[in-house]
Amino acid sequence: MHFRRWAFLFAALWLPQGNVCSQLPPAEEIYSRFGVVKPGEPIAGFAGGRFAMADDEVVVFIGQENLVREQKSGVMESMLASGFAAHKPRFRFMAWEADTVYEQWREVNFGDWPAQLHAAGATMLVVQFGQMESLDGRGRLTEFTAAYHRLLDEFAQRTRRVVLLSPLPFESPQASHAPDLPSRDADVYAYTKAIREIAVQRGAVFVDLYSPFVDSSDSRVAERLTENGIHLTEQGLERVGAEIARQLGVDLAKAPPPGMREEIVRKNQLWFDCWRPANWSFVYGDRISQRYGRAGGGLPSLKASFERQLPLLQEAERRVHALALGQAVAPYSPKPIPLAKPEKKTLPPKDQLAAFTVDDQYEVNLYASEADGVVKPIQFAWDEKRRLYVAC
Repeated sequence: MHFRRWAFLFAALWLPQGNVCSQLPPAEEIYSRFGVVKPGEPIAGFAGGRFAMADDEVVVFIGQENLVREQKSGVMESMLASGFAAHKPRFRFMAWEADTVYEQWREVNFGDWPAQLHAAGATMLVVQFGQMESLDGRGRLTEFTAAYHRLLDEFAQRTRRVVLLSPLPFESPQASHAPDLPSRDADVYAYTKAIREIAVQRGAVFVDLYSPFVDSSDSRVAERLTENGIHLTEQGLERVGAEIARQLGVDLAKAPPPGMREEIVRKNQLWFDCWRPANWSFVYGDRISQRYGRAGGGLPSLKASFERQLPLLQEAERRVHALALGQAVAPYSPKPIPLAKPEKKTLPPKDQLAAFTVDDQYEVNLYASEADGVVKPIQFAWDEKRRLYVAC
């Protein structure tokens, strides 16, 4: 009996899978939402291990929460874009909250690292791991080093031009019940040294973010860089971003042009919507059999909506490059998206009622419709007096 139940459950879960797989677009189509670059020979590393920005560089940031915050802030990118304006670099963020060197969880069919980096046209990677991993202690340092090398081997299938950012030291959390994070800074330092050695072995550029911020003086407490000892505040992002830019050779005496950071933030949101769109699973993942992602009512399909982002992203990057070069840029004004009109007109409520075919034992009465403001109802409920409440 139990066997038959399990067999039925297995069949129920497995049988639709073939139908789902047949609906999946090819990999090239999935990646085309954020890039169209074809795989090629791996890009060689930095000559002599020295940092150099090439023309039309595509710089991809990979790491954890603090790089996700930088994507939303744009403060460091504005320094780098302004400092290397003559080279017209493009910046892409593939950082993901809670990523570690051991695991980077992604949606079904999201793609592996080499395929994503190829599609994005990545030529240089800026990678940061180690702070959260250091909480495992020095006993796991060998495993960390091996995992980091394996991850960098994946990246190297696209490019060997890599900048490794060291982890930041911890700050004291303000909550009285929080653990004493700075007591773990010795572990952070050990992981920093391991990352420096990885950089040497692979000819990567190393950026030390431990030494400049490890000062435990009173001034550090008065000028907090994090909100909880780990995650950078806006002020922390600015301080850390300036240190990264300085170590990469940016002249910080020249401030980014006015309005540039706002353009970068808008551009980064467009990139995010290309690379990591909401409702991914309805178009490319494990829910494509559902009707939610399909077109209706003259509106574009969810997939078509995703694909509209890339041209907007490219236009936003042209605006950022123009500002970085000191050129005038007209105020941003989004263009309306033309929508196709529905082929069929909606019948008035009374005509819809007249079209019903009802058994002789029943009758249908019209009490409320869109003419009364009942549009797109999402929930309804009856009360004890047989009154119907509708939430729209």
